[in-house]
Amino acid sequence: MEGVAGEQSTDPADRRRAAALLSHHATTDDVGIRYVIEEARAADRMPQLLAAVIDHGGRLLAVLRTDMGIADVRSMLDTWAKQTENVDWCRAASCFIARFQGLHDVFNGHVANAVADGRMAELVNTTAGSLLAVMPELHSPRGRASLEHITAMMSGEEPPDGAAAS
Repeated sequence: MEGVAGEQSTDPADRRRAAALLSHHATTDDVGIRYVIEEARAADRMPQLLAAVIDHGGRLLAVLRTDMGIADVRSMLDTWAKQTENVDWCRAASCFIARFQGLHDVFNGHVANAVADGRMAELVNTTAGSLLAVMPELHSPRGRASLEHITAMMSGEEPPDGAAAS
């Protein structure tokens, strides 16, 4: 499968899609979620969307959590990665861990397995949902403003007026 070797590099469009997906998850906008997934699928950018969601999660954790809070999130991810009842949660947590640790082959292996199982959209959605589960403040207007600000920083753009988290 093309696009699953080496590090999954993301571009500004991937990062904007990831931010939109997280925002739609935070507001439970199913139509918006489906739109973002279909747009990424049509552009053949699903692995990159997954990587961008995880990258956003890492930046959000760094900005919004203390070291102890980050350790707690990593502990939850480790627990989820070991459970076997739900393959999507297990893969999502494993992808977070692999991407955070720079284990590109491990991340790509999970992506390849999700593609082979026809579950790439579920993996991306579960990953976004799990981030919102460990960071419930993203459901708030201030949390979404932080998301917009970080998206702008990661895209090399200026944040929209008023989007900077204070």
